[in-house]
Amino acid sequence: MSNLRKNLIPKIWTLLGGLLIVGTLFLTACTISPAGTDASPTTQPDQTKPILNTILPALTTTESPTEVQPSISPSPEITETQASGPSTTETALPTGTTTPDPSLSPTATSTLAGIISTQAIQGTKSPPPDQVKLLKDILPSNGGYFAPNKYFQKSWEIQNTGTTTWTEKYKLVFSSGTAMNNELVFPIKNPVKPGKAITIVLEQVTPKNPGVYDGYWMLQNEKGKKFGTGPEANQPLPVKVTVLNISKDTSYDLLLEYCNATWWNKNGEDIKCPGEPKLIPGFVSLSTKPYLENGTSKTPVLWVHSNNILEGNISGRYPAYQVKDGDHFKAKVGCMGGYSRCNVTFKLLYRIGTNPVQTLGSWKELSGGGITTIDVNLSALQGQSVQFILRMTSSNNYPESAHGFWMTPRIKNILPTPLPPTAIPDTATPTETPTL
Repeated sequence: MSNLRKNLIPKIWTLLGGLLIVGTLFLTACTISPAGTDASPTTQPDQTKPILNTILPALTTTESPTEVQPSISPSPEITETQASGPSTTETALPTGTTTPDPSLSPTATSTLAGIISTQAIQGTKSPPPDQVKLLKDILPSNGGYFAPNKYFQKSWEIQNTGTTTWTEKYKLVFSSGTAMNNELVFPIKNPVKPGKAITIVLEQVTPKNPGVYDGYWMLQNEKGKKFGTGPEANQPLPVKVTVLNISKDTSYDLLLEYCNATWWNKNGEDIKCPGEPKLIPGFVSLSTKPYLENGTSKTPVLWVHSNNILEGNISGRYPAYQVKDGDHFKAKVGCMGGYSRCNVTFKLLYRIGTNPVQTLGSWKELSGGGITTIDVNLSALQGQSVQFILRMTSSNNYPESAHGFWMTPRIKNILPTPLPPTAIPDTATPTETPTL
């Protein structure tokens, strides 16, 4: 047995040594190619590139061939860097030409590093010198409704997201579309540093003819170059209005002024204006082609819906109006189409100063019951500064169907027609005869 061990152990060590030599030669053959030959991997090169770049430089201990591969010049947009270890941090990138490790072939160099360089450059792209960010499109929002020749203010809250300060030589200039102002250039009065925000208020007047109008404005730097919003700083600041001429000779148009009113529901929750149909807290929205209980109408309405609770309501309080002799409140009310269980009550209320709210009229409407015409003489309030309130209340157990409308609510002055003068007949005045 001892002789067997003495003869077997040397053979085992000899076999292990041979395997180690073969393994070393195989590994060396994978990493070193003869000078002047194409050493690209022959099996699945796309899958092994990142591994070779990271692992082989650390494992290979043989010397490089004497002939060095030609250096690789970086592309105009991407700077490639040689990966020398497992680190993939997106930090400083070399700006000059780099020479790859000669132990690796050109087709296996820097695939992972190229990806890293691309991500780093894209992630740190500098903003344009002049650029705007629209923070808030202040009322009137785009698509607001107005009467012809109506004065309004358009406001934007914007931020300087460029790298230069806007000085007094920077301007807001009209770019394209419909100019609703005689002045087309407005200077920036106070400097705006990068990162700072300002609010621009633009005074406008709507066109005289009904229609939809768009106007576009941009900023202009001291060199006369226009710039705006968006990644390329080429998007303008928009103004969009819809001009309606529904009620001629109107003293106060509650339809077009509806977003100047304050709207709330029975729970006291504020309702934004304009609202979006089918909101649970309630909504108010101007519809230019509404579908009513008697079909589609060409006359715009205020579509109102109360909150979905029993006896829920929606109210809109308008700014104070000075009532004149001959003023009348006029409107039509009814149910919107598609709500067969609609059962609502409309009310016209008013308030003077801090006095209690008073009722001027009340009208109950059922789906299919027709449309009611309203005409209320306001002469009793002549000379008073009055806040008018429009209210609609759900009147049955189906508050989700309480969808009604106010059609062209307005105040119109209707002076009484003067009576023609009455002719006075000539009558002879008797002459008294003196007595002698």
